[in-house]
Amino acid sequence: MQFFEVKIRYTSVDSNSGKEVIKRETYLVWAVSFTDAETIITKEAEQFVKGEMQVLTIKRSNIAKIIGDEDAERYYKAKLIIISIADSGHKITTSEYILVKTDNIGDVKECIQSYMKDVITEWEVNNISESPIIDVFLPDEYFETIKNK
Repeated sequence: MQFFEVKIRYTSVDSNSGKEVIKRETYLVWAVSFTDAETIITKEAEQFVKGEMQVLTIKRSNIAKIIGDEDAERYYKAKLIIISIADSGHKITTSEYILVKTDNIGDVKECIQSYMKDVITEWEVNNISESPIIDVFLPDEYFETIKNK
């Protein structure tokens, strides 16, 4: 299983003006395949979309992990650079993208430091940006796996 970024379009009624507006939103879905991701987003969207909904795009995501506060409102994407030393003595760098759920960008590094506290290798945060992802749809087993690690 892996993460997929799914963009959808649907019509909604603006709570202030009462007019219909077209919304385009991005969601992160934990799925087996593109077809599975479409099935999951369609089922989940039925809960908040009144009327027609269209899946615009589905693509594999480079997100490796989701961390942070479940009750927070925003998602930030952080790029970590993990530095290790090869047997030859050369530095090897690899990138990992983490989605951090927190209420403000200032808490992102703190969340990452807490998540990476037991990592022995050297690492650094290369980039942090606000993510367009509105919500994440994960099976219950995913949360259990994270809690047991």
